Formats: sequence, C-alpha cells, structure tokens
Amino acid sequence: MDRTVVSEVVRRRVGLALVVLAALIPVAGVGAVAASSRGLTGTVSHAFNQLTSPNSSGAADVPGRLLATGSSRGRYWNEGLKVGEHAVLKGVGAGGFAIAHTRYAVANAGGAFVTHAHSYPIETFADLGLIGVLLSLALLVSWGVAAMRAIGVTRWTPPERAAERDGLITLLVVVIVFGLNSAIDWTWFIPGTAITALVCAGWLAGRGPLARPIGARTMSLTPAAICAGTLIAAVTVVIVWLTAQPLRSTNADAAALSAIIRGNEAVAFHDARAAASANPVSVDPLFELAALYRATGNDAAAIGELRKAVALQPQNPQTWLTEGETLLALHRPGQALPALERASRLNVGSPQIAADIRRATAAAQAAR
Repeated sequence: MDRTVVSEVVRRRVGLALVVLAALIPVAGVGAVAASSRGLTGTVSHAFNQLTSPNSSGAADVPGRLLATGSSRGRYWNEGLKVGEHAVLKGVGAGGFAIAHTRYAVANAGGAFVTHAHSYPIETFADLGLIGVLLSLALLVSWGVAAMRAIGVTRWTPPERAAERDGLITLLVVVIVFGLNSAIDWTWFIPGTAITALVCAGWLAGRGPLARPIGARTMSLTPAAICAGTLIAAVTVVIVWLTAQPLRSTNADAAALSAIIRGNEAVAFHDARAAASANPVSVDPLFELAALYRATGNDAAAIGELRKAVALQPQNPQTWLTEGETLLALHRPGQALPALERASRLNVGSPQIAADIRRATAAAQAAR
C-alpha cells in the first residue's frame, strides 16, 4: 500500500464498481424469488405469515435456520399483544411480560420458558402500555432531531468536516440497525450490543451542529441551566437507589442461602428478612423464609410467608404453585388443589402444574 499509488480516477472507478455490485445482489435475489414456484408476492406473503404466525414452529439449531423465516417469535409477539390488552394505558408493569404471558402460552406445553417478547415495541406495550410506547416515540423523535442536526442533513458540509460527517453517518447506521433488530429480538437486554448502540446514539445526540468545532466549552450558569442540572442529578440519584435496592435484596438472598448451607439458621433468617425489607415487591425472599421455617419445623409460619407472596403477586403463577406444592408436601391435598388450579389458570401450558394437580387429586380421593 505504501509503495503503490492509485490515482483518484482509478479509486473512483473501483468504488463505483463495488457499489454497482452491491446493488445487484438484492436485485438478483428478487429475480430468484420471482422465478420461484410461489412467485414474488406469494413468496413474500408466505415468509411474512411464517414470521408472524403464533403457530409457527421454532427454527431448529441447524445451519438451514439462516434462511428460515418461521420461528417462535410470532408466538411471543402474539402473547405480548394479549398481555398489553390487560392494561392498555399503563401496561402490566416493567418486566411483567415474563409473568403475564404464561396464561396464553399454550404452545409452550413442551416446557419452553421465555422472559422477553423478542420485540422492543411489543414488550414496551405489554409492560408499560400506551404511555410507555408514546414516551419511547417521543424520545426517539427528540434523538432523531439531535442526530440529524449533528449530521447536517439540511446544511452544506464544509470540506474539512466531510470525514467527520462520514463517521457520524456510520454511527447513525449502527443505531438504526440495532433499533430495527430490537424490533424483532431482545438484543436491547444484551449489554454487548445495547451499550455499543447507546454510546453511538449518545455521541450523535451530544455532538451538536456539524459546523460547530468539538472542544471544551464553558456553560453559563443561568437559572434554567442550574434547574436542569439539579433535576438531572435528582433523577440520577433516584434511579441509582431503585437499582441498588433490588441488588441489595438479591445479595442478601444469596447470603441467606450460604448461611443455610453452613447450618447457621439465625444468620439465614436475618439475611432473608433483610432481603424482603430491601425489595418489598419481590417474592423470592418470602419463598426463602418459607423454606427456612419448614426446615425448622414451623409449617404454619412457612404457609404464612407463602400466603404473603400470593397476596403480593396474585397474578404470578409461581406464588400459587409454590403454595400448592408446599401444602401437597405437607399432606394437605384438599388445601393444595385450589392453589394449584389457580396456578394452572395463570400458566395454562405447564406440564409440572398439570402433574401436581393429578397428584393432589389422587391424594385427596385416597384420603376420603
């Protein structure tokens, strides 16, 4: 490369040839599809139906899945839309799809369990309702305005800024591709992809007009700037606290498990109660306390903790299932059946719950 000098004319011709070649690839693909047995419109319609059908079978883990359009995503999308209909305006709560979709997951009878709708717009609608969707759209529009200002779409680009503009367009493409992919998958939950896209989006939003040079600039401490900075700091503190509390609860819950393994019941009880106090909307510490009470022979207290969990999350099939299985283990099939049947209505495709109901029914009949 250092010894060879290619003239600008040759570079332009090579670049043009590569662009034409890249443009011919989709043209050739469309031609091949048009010549197929279904034709162009028939193939597109068939692929779309396979992609969105809630009854489509999942793609197998084989190389051929690269060209497959059918997958289980259509089922997750359909379930996400149904979950959103429960509370169209405000949704069922952040992360609520993982719990609420099981009442529709008949196709998951084979034991498959998902926690995401595999689509950012659909999961936002399910979890946060129309309010969340509208807020996301507002943020998208405001970011788009800032990104277009940075790229200078409507302004002439000075020659000295051309290279930077090319880089900014590359960042924009990264964000767009990530956004489109997040519409059909759950990549926004994966740090490796999400953080990269967020950094690119943040740079575009903060770059400012392309004609403005990059560098340190002094900020005038106007009342509006002070209020904005104070508000941002307050919101940041609240977000950090809301993030830290569940993390503290999880750590205390793990400490309780370690204490149980060591046989230190007093410390285990203390850590489990601390976990419940740090995150009062989580049922996991209550399950932990119930297990501790059972281990110490206090079955009444164990049932009490499980009923607290049911009262806290009555739409969660796991709370009813845990209570039902515990009552079944305590040889109370008559009391276990109502809880297990409620769990079955909330998780209609669970083979485990179905098996527990059969066991409880048989035990109840034998006890008569």
